[in-house]
Amino acid sequence: MEQFYNILTIFLVASGVVIISLFVIRWREYQDKKREQKKNVKSKKEQHLQFSLVCTSDNRKRVYDLLISNAYLPKDTDETFFNWVFGAATRPQNFDQYLDFQGNKEGLCNMVNAFFPDNGARKWVIAAHCFLVQGEHVTNGQLGKVRCKNSETKNFFKTLKSSIRPQS
Repeated sequence: MEQFYNILTIFLVASGVVIISLFVIRWREYQDKKREQKKNVKSKKEQHLQFSLVCTSDNRKRVYDLLISNAYLPKDTDETFFNWVFGAATRPQNFDQYLDFQGNKEGLCNMVNAFFPDNGARKWVIAAHCFLVQGEHVTNGQLGKVRCKNSETKNFFKTLKSSIRPQS
């Protein structure tokens, strides 16, 4: 009987080693697969996210000019990329850039809420994808948590948005 218990113990230990080995192998395969998926994900700019502002190119140009003249965007902002972010069909040559919003996160949130109120949480993903705030990257989580209280910027962007006529 003792010999049976010894054999059973050896069998159970060996089975445990095999099970643990299989678990380790599967875990490594899982980790390798995750690493491979991360490699295969297109870079952020290759995803080409954009808002959809339905308006004429003249109105989009007016928004661009007003954002620059009111110092919300730098003077050297690429107009083609701006147009793309705001819904133009023409794709820019260089997607590896951002619109550098010169206000604070609250101001960017006010602008996004004024121009794109119906985009839900997706608007923060697009905003984080397309904008910097004073040269710094922001995340959609940061933007989604901002309380938009600044009535001056909120009114500016709402007035600007209301002056834009939809594309006919």
